[in-house]
Amino acid sequence: MKSIGTLIRLRQHEMDAARRALSELEVVSNEIEARRQALDAEFLFESARAHGDAEASFVLGDYIAAVRMRRRQLDREKQALEPDIALAEAKVRDAFRELKRFELAETMQADRAAKVLESKEQDRLDEVALSSFRQNAEDQT
Repeated sequence: MKSIGTLIRLRQHEMDAARRALSELEVVSNEIEARRQALDAEFLFESARAHGDAEASFVLGDYIAAVRMRRRQLDREKQALEPDIALAEAKVRDAFRELKRFELAETMQADRAAKVLESKEQDRLDEVALSSFRQNAEDQT
């Protein structure tokens, strides 16, 4: 029973490590998305400001090109993370499946031990009852 407990702790540790790795990747992905949203907000602000100013509208074309390039770069960064995130999710699922398999084995082992103990207790009670019956039968004769 100790060995299963050790294996469960090991699998729990592996699952926790897989979850941490997935979480770290998701944080990076969320940071990229936040940078893209900030870039979009900045673009809207600068575009609105440029429409009222002749000099600013002159350089707006270069700014728009730079923003598009930065968006594509952020999108590539996020897409590059997707396979890593999918792999990390698969590792979490596998680790969870393994953990549950050992937990189920531990439960089954505990159930078997409880049944053995219950059977021994029932045998002991049956023996006491049989002895009592024999004693009563001897006393009546």
